[in-house]
Formats: sequence, C-alpha cells, structure tokens
Amino acid sequence: MPCTMYIRPHTKYNFTEDPDCVHEMLGHIPHLFIPSWSRLYRAFGRTARRLAERGDDGAMERLILMYFAVVEKGLVRTGPGDAVKAIGASVISGAGELRYAVAHPERHLPLEAEAVMKYGSTDEDGFMDRYFVGESVEGMADFVISWVDQL
Repeated sequence: MPCTMYIRPHTKYNFTEDPDCVHEMLGHIPHLFIPSWSRLYRAFGRTARRLAERGDDGAMERLILMYFAVVEKGLVRTGPGDAVKAIGASVISGAGELRYAVAHPERHLPLEAEAVMKYGSTDEDGFMDRYFVGESVEGMADFVISWVDQL
C-alpha cells in the first residue's frame, strides 16, 4: 500500500486537507487487519479496474462516492443502540473531525446506497454535512461489497 511521506504540521492536528502518513497509518493500515474490510478494499480495487476498462465514468463516480462515505468518512455502531464510533480513515485520523462527527447525530444517516448517492460528498474542504452509519463493521463491508459487485 502506498504511503505518503508528508506529515501534517502541528497547526493542522485537527484536520488536514491532504492525506498524510498519520492518516495512512491510523486510518487505512488497521483496516487491512479486519478480514471483512480487507475484502472490501479488494472489491473497490477490482471494481475500479473493471469500470475504468469499461469507460463507465458515471459508475466510477458512484463508486468513489461510496468509497468516500464508508472507507474515509464512515461511522459504525458496535451493537443495537450503541453510540457511534469512527471506522472511516479520515475521521479516525483527524481529531477535530472525529469529535465533530460523533457529537452531531443529527448529521448521521443510515448506510444505504440511495442516501450515499443523494447526500454523499467527496469535498475535502472541511467536515462533512452527512455521515453514514453502519450497524456493524462486518455488515458495512458485506453491504458495500454486494453493492459494488452490481456496478
């Protein structure tokens, strides 16, 4: 997995627009040790290759939206009625966004493809307007793998 050599300055501890090694090491590398999320990363890669070979720009945009909503900005519950926790790499690696995302349940939507396509964003200029919440780590991965296989 490629990893940047950039590291955020102390003035950007809470949020940085650019992925840095803190983001890669705290956010993405741990996902690879969760079997369902390792499969999820492979599914995104396979699907991106297939869509690129097909030249399907519309489906690629939808794939990117889903990737961003889940892998970068996703939240998850560990049990029914439990508080949300960060699973998305950008949320985990940014202390300011982590606090913001967890403290604003009015911005949480259930992880559903239609909601991600309608409210999802890849904007990196600040915190998200909406965060998508899965009911379990494995359930999120299974849902998204099934969804990407249909693109």
